[in-house]
Amino acid sequence: MKRILFSLFTAAMLTASIAAPFATGISKVYADPDGALTNTSFAATGHYGIVADGIGLNGKDDSAEAATRTVQLDVPGSVVRAYLYWAGYHGSADGSTLDSIAVAVDGDPTPDTVMADEAYGPEEWAGSFYHFVFMADVTSLVQSGGHDYTFSGAGLTFTENYGAGLMVVYQDAALPLSYVVISDGLDSFFCDYGAPQGPDSEITFFDFATDAADRSVDITLFAGGVENDTRPNSLWYETGSGAKPANLVDEASATELTDSPPPYPLTAGDAACWDTFSSSDEITI
Repeated sequence: MKRILFSLFTAAMLTASIAAPFATGISKVYADPDGALTNTSFAATGHYGIVADGIGLNGKDDSAEAATRTVQLDVPGSVVRAYLYWAGYHGSADGSTLDSIAVAVDGDPTPDTVMADEAYGPEEWAGSFYHFVFMADVTSLVQSGGHDYTFSGAGLTFTENYGAGLMVVYQDAALPLSYVVISDGLDSFFCDYGAPQGPDSEITFFDFATDAADRSVDITLFAGGVENDTRPNSLWYETGSGAKPANLVDEASATELTDSPPPYPLTAGDAACWDTFSSSDEITI
């Protein structure tokens, strides 16, 4: 049994979701019960691909103009599964007013309100402020081809919004056979904080059977909380077998996926405070 592990170091980060399409041959996947990504929402083998995109909503609430809350997503195949994530920082441990969000497709004046299927938090951050991450299965709303998805409603009334993102598994017979797993959870941390709030993320890892052939790994990661492109952060990975290491950051056995200093992997690329990070064909195992 071999293992690939991921860890993040950043000034302020809230992990929401990671998806890794693997080539055929992997037998199973595990999520660390103490790690950032503790729930496996999807795991299946097929001629699958993943598309994802999000929008940063820092400073935006439900009264903001609709154009600032719209994700344009092109799904180049038939939709297999679609998940919507939204996250933020709230001045109360009660997240019951945040667990629904309205989705309008292509500007439909009567959006659909969806309830979260998974709710992560409250995770106490500082004082009386708490982090939350919500996830809803929106497969019935997402369509093949290019469409606009606009978000509104109670789910955008955090004390401080981070953002929202769509992650879609699609099927295309022309794609190679792959094993796709989507895991999600909540792990808030800051580089100047001690455990459990820092300095790094918990390690997320996937186990798979050994094979004589190399297999490529694609990673897609949603992250919230990085306000701008000046906050240093990095993504590290390692492959191997046996016990999980306690740390990956700056370890000789681990590899930094994206070099620093800037550009960092997380730069508030979807506007503050949200990133959709993707890396393809950079890891061969």
